[in-house]
Amino acid sequence: MEIKVKKMNKKGFTLLEVLVASLILAVVGSGIAGVYIMEERLFVRTLHRLEAVNYARGALEKLLALTGGDLEVALKEGDHTDPEICDLPDGHFKERFKGALSYRVDEFKVSEITNAKRIEVIVKWQEKFPKKEDKKESLVTVLSFLEIVMD
Repeated sequence: MEIKVKKMNKKGFTLLEVLVASLILAVVGSGIAGVYIMEERLFVRTLHRLEAVNYARGALEKLLALTGGDLEVALKEGDHTDPEICDLPDGHFKERFKGALSYRVDEFKVSEITNAKRIEVIVKWQEKFPKKEDKKESLVTVLSFLEIVMD
């Protein structure tokens, strides 16, 4: 009597092949996860920059509204931190990020009869992630006015 041995079909994966495939997936997966983490950090920083630009724009609008058209008298040259203009609203930007707002006015001559004032509104804050570093965003506008020349 003869015993027939059925040949086994070897179409499966070995343990070594499964381990190598798992290792490759882990390496690729960690790279993809790193991209998502960096994208989130950049998104948060972009939101902070947008918030800083909005504060600067608001301060610039307050400055222009307060001048009432008399730029020469209202805007003195130098660095300023007037509380009426430079006070950030209470919130996470001011408290958590130590945000501060200031503005600088520079005057320069455009031509013989025209002067201009450069106004730069500066917002500074501290980023804490991934490392603690100071950030600065500024919004600049140039206002020109005619100076009446009397002989």
